[in-house]
Amino acid sequence: MTRRPKRSGISYIENDNNRSISFSKRRAGLYKTAADLSTLTGATIAIALESKIGKIYSFGTPSAGLIIDSFLSRNAPVDPFVNEEQKAKITLLQNKLFKIEKENFMEDRRTKETTIWAKETQKPQGRLSLSIATVEELNKLVYDLSRIKQEINNDRLCPQQPNYQLEVGGSRDPFLAQLSSSSSPS
Repeated sequence: MTRRPKRSGISYIENDNNRSISFSKRRAGLYKTAADLSTLTGATIAIALESKIGKIYSFGTPSAGLIIDSFLSRNAPVDPFVNEEQKAKITLLQNKLFKIEKENFMEDRRTKETTIWAKETQKPQGRLSLSIATVEELNKLVYDLSRIKQEINNDRLCPQQPNYQLEVGGSRDPFLAQLSSSSSPS
């Protein structure tokens, strides 16, 4: 798998379409990282974003509104989980979600690698270029292939017999005869 070249720095994206796509992807990545941090540490996290066009996005675990209200009122954070059983269920579901997302990512990766492999194996290997061949060359190729096919069919119908014959009490094979004469007492 090829590596992406290192970035020389982060700069403003001039193209509106590319900037919008980058914002969406990075926002999703930020939310996922925040959810992972909350799952691993039990921290309550709130994120508020405003896009260039003024649209507001928020994310929170468990709820962005409760955490932001607590922050703005400078009061101690309010635990939205009334009991530990609900908290345990939410943590379990977050872990399951993380596992499913990881499996989906790995499946997508395998699919991409398989697609790349399939495309590479379908590329011509350069053995014969039929677009360059003349009619005479193609006729000769057809003749040669039919002759080879005929030879294969003849070999199947009449298999080659071995060149030696076995005798009772011995062999006509020179190698076996030499072995039997050297092992017999003289």
